[in-house]
Amino acid sequence: MIARLYADLDRAIHSPDVREKLAQQGAEIRENTPEQTAAFLRSEMAKWARVIKESGAKVD
Repeated sequence: MIARLYADLDRAIHSPDVREKLAQQGAEIRENTPEQTAAFLRSEMAKWARVIKESGAKVD
């Protein structure tokens, strides 16, 4: 499932139309492997969890 999703996303990212629309929106295209994406998401969750905890923010 992950391999198919990655292949579909990779194909879309290489489409000139998709690249143009993303560029117009100011998006930065990163071509990562599924493993690199998972590692990035883990690091972001840890970082933002710490920020939220230290800020004392609560969900209403």
